[in-house]
Amino acid sequence: MNKTQFNFMLANKTIGIQQILRSVLRSFTCSSTWRFRSSWLLLLLALAMVSDRQVQAEPLDQVNLAQVLPAATHFVVTAPTVSTTYKSIETSDFGRGFTSKLWNDVAAKQAALGVGSLLNPAPWLGINWSDLASLETPGAVAVFSRNEAELAVAFLAKLGPDAQQHPFIQKIVQVHGGKQKFTVSKIGKSTTLMVMNSSVKDKPSVCVAIGSQWCCVSSSTGAIQEWLSTGGMSSTKSGGKLAVDSLLKNAIPGGLQFWLSPWELMKAYATKGNAKLLRSADMFGMPGLNDVQGVLSRTDGSTAQWSLRYKTSIAQPPSNGLALLSYKTGPMPSLPNLSIDSMDFVSSSYIDMKPWFQGVNYTVDKMIDEDTPGNFGDLLDSILTDPDGPKIDVRKELIYKSGPLMMQFAATRQDDAQPGKLTREKVIACALQDPVGAAKAVKAIFKDDEEVRFEQIGPFQCWTAENDESLFVSLTKGEHQVLCCAAVDDKYLYLATNSSWFKGLISSAKTKNPNGSPLWNDAMSRSKGGSEAFSTRQAAFLGSWLERSWSRIPEQENREYRLVDWPSMLLTKVVVCGLAAKDIPPWKQVRSQFGVLVHESVQKGGNIEGSMVLSSPSTPAK
Repeated sequence: MNKTQFNFMLANKTIGIQQILRSVLRSFTCSSTWRFRSSWLLLLLALAMVSDRQVQAEPLDQVNLAQVLPAATHFVVTAPTVSTTYKSIETSDFGRGFTSKLWNDVAAKQAALGVGSLLNPAPWLGINWSDLASLETPGAVAVFSRNEAELAVAFLAKLGPDAQQHPFIQKIVQVHGGKQKFTVSKIGKSTTLMVMNSSVKDKPSVCVAIGSQWCCVSSSTGAIQEWLSTGGMSSTKSGGKLAVDSLLKNAIPGGLQFWLSPWELMKAYATKGNAKLLRSADMFGMPGLNDVQGVLSRTDGSTAQWSLRYKTSIAQPPSNGLALLSYKTGPMPSLPNLSIDSMDFVSSSYIDMKPWFQGVNYTVDKMIDEDTPGNFGDLLDSILTDPDGPKIDVRKELIYKSGPLMMQFAATRQDDAQPGKLTREKVIACALQDPVGAAKAVKAIFKDDEEVRFEQIGPFQCWTAENDESLFVSLTKGEHQVLCCAAVDDKYLYLATNSSWFKGLISSAKTKNPNGSPLWNDAMSRSKGGSEAFSTRQAAFLGSWLERSWSRIPEQENREYRLVDWPSMLLTKVVVCGLAAKDIPPWKQVRSQFGVLVHESVQKGGNIEGSMVLSSPSTPAK
């Protein structure tokens, strides 16, 4: 075999493989040692060509899901058997709640408008959730980028070579007007593409693509055509391929497995018309947050609880705002001397204080008013270097002598300054290594500040700013909460967003529930006798905590709040999208659908593993 013949075979792989196999057989019949060795080389070359042909197969002909997905996939959710997972969701408390008449009416309005949502997925996927009830095959939903300004969503099911006769495909075709409404074409050698172009302006088309292994249904027709013409997930996504490969292999019956590339998804979503959101995510340091993978399933078969387990990692050392995720581990703490029965959010964390405060420094710098000279670090330094100042090194004397235990409590309540509006107040309690020294440092910092008032309330030494202005830095007016109250007792440094509210927590502490806060007990009950170490534990009563976000969804005059109120943004973009204010159900009608969410995570180095448990309103978290 000369060089010309060899190059010809590389270019014409089918013919080349046949010729190589013939050469191998001839070599085995010869007694020459060299010929025997060369036969193995030729055989390996043939196998390599076969393997390469498999990799180059059309996406929907691939066996493994990771080889099917588009190269720019950012989010995948899989189910080992779609019908089993559908039934698991449908028969749970949450599934029954979100298929009530109230939500069905919302979905019907969105369907009439051609608006996609979690309740009305057809404009996104080309299918309704009920279509999945009898689909006894593996399936997946994938979100990927078509270009820098468009995200596409596709539903994939492994139906095999007879997919065109499968009831699932036939139903989709029938619902959309029958075969006569579809244009059928071929992509490559084996993929059939069926496209139904909508005759209604601004309503999406639907396409069905069928290969020998997988089929795809989507409303992102152009993106699907481009993907099937260019191939599946590229080698640059090798980490994602390995993660996606493991999803179906390690699946839980009735559960959902997922893989997510947070920064890539954020960039793809926010590139067009959401520049501020992208800057906010970049400020937080999202580029350093690596891929997330996990599983969502019912807890021990319960109809009232769902559990989500996940794992991820962050770049080391963490930079920018991502340093806020610098945690240690520790045991279950005791409650501070505050009344927290009214809280709808509680949290206990063990902070790695130095890198964490670097994240605080960076984030506050981005929020300080432009007319404030210098940055947050300069302000801290001036407390030490200013000849007329208190000459206190705040970092050494106060911040780095705090922690690692930090607790947070929050409550949704009526806004004192805006009657009829809701606000979310917060108090932070940070453990002190030297409470006496901390009290002296805080007292020295505010000693000559005429706008800060001191008050002794029982064991609490309190400092409050006039009119609840910020104690520390001048922040831009708007959505940012400010810390206007500081206090020290014999264990903690407290920072609060509302001075009169915080004083009320102190005064009512004497009559607080001796059994503790039910929400706190939910969050902490996951600990085994207080000996199980964790990095953070949190609990939120969603029926109260989400109320402020829900109440702001119809606001048209100010959309900036969504940059800091992520629950509101998600509800707007995923649940009640496209609806006029009059069509959004009032909170009193929907709050019963939301229960208690408990989150726990453990961080070791840059690796984070965590779990979330969502319980129906009548069921305490386990």
